[in-house]
Amino acid sequence: ASPWIGGAAGAAWATVFSQYAALWMFLRWFKTEPGRTRSRIAERMRTSRRSPNFSSPHAPPPPPTAEKDNSSAKSGGSGSSKGKRKGPPPSRGFLSGRFSVLDLFRLPDAKAVREFLPYVGPVTATAVGRISGYLAMSHVASSALGTIDMAAQQIIFSFFCCLTPVCDSLNLTAQSFVPPIFSREKRSRKRADALRRTLRSFLGAGVVMGAALVGLVAMIPFLGGFFTTDVTVMSQVTTAIPGLALFFALSGVVCVGEGMLLGQRDLKFLGNAYGAYFFAVPAVLLRLKRRALAGLQDVGVGTMWKTFSCYQVVRCAIWMIRMAQLQRRTEAESEDDAATGEIVITEPLGL
Repeated sequence: ASPWIGGAAGAAWATVFSQYAALWMFLRWFKTEPGRTRSRIAERMRTSRRSPNFSSPHAPPPPPTAEKDNSSAKSGGSGSSKGKRKGPPPSRGFLSGRFSVLDLFRLPDAKAVREFLPYVGPVTATAVGRISGYLAMSHVASSALGTIDMAAQQIIFSFFCCLTPVCDSLNLTAQSFVPPIFSREKRSRKRADALRRTLRSFLGAGVVMGAALVGLVAMIPFLGGFFTTDVTVMSQVTTAIPGLALFFALSGVVCVGEGMLLGQRDLKFLGNAYGAYFFAVPAVLLRLKRRALAGLQDVGVGTMWKTFSCYQVVRCAIWMIRMAQLQRRTEAESEDDAATGEIVITEPLGL
């Protein structure tokens, strides 16, 4: 087999193809308006049901359809229900007539650059800071540990990549729930209470999801047979389970905290935090590498994941402290406005 097609190269090409295929499907969905052929056919069918039966001149008129009754009931018996559609607008076709493939190769205008420029630094630092720890672990496993630990690391990291997106849903949901609190509620005690209730609800969901992930991590020794038949490799995988379980026990709470901070646009704080993580986490892991190569410590995949779980503990504590600070600030601002009798609409916190 060609080295450019089979093996790892084949997996890489499959990943590239899937990325471009997903991009094409998204663009097609966003650019294509819903077809009207089906709606015309449905209209003809409704018209045919309401039309008189010419085969029998004495046939009674057809009863009103349920669709008509429902529409008249929604409109209060008069007028049309047009324009009263509830729910978010459909995503299909919203780029129709507004986007072309050539737009992907055009530079944005100066106004768009000025609008997005404040987000470039924090978002880039957040994205890079997240992956630095994973890269450092892979480097330590390949350069300081043996082949058995490397095989165990591959299995553990596979489970890690499968379970991590489960809690990311809390991050995305929190980002969706928090901004409406600031857009609909004025700076008042009501806003502070709404923010506190939202945080409490999401933290409860994060704890439940973290417990569920710990249960899944406990099943790794029973599922490891699908990845390897080597007993020695599985024994090394088992040593990493305590650290992995601690990491996922806090994963739900960490994702909630990050989503709440992003929802409040506390991008500068997140960017600074992940900028520090970018240097701190690899530095600690590389220290393990030096100690392993010097023979000062018996470092294995279990030691590495226990050290990495400490990073999760620190991140969870920092997110909780920051959210408590923002909550106290929101409550203090509402009390000041109540004391002065002035209620104004302000920008979200953290800018």
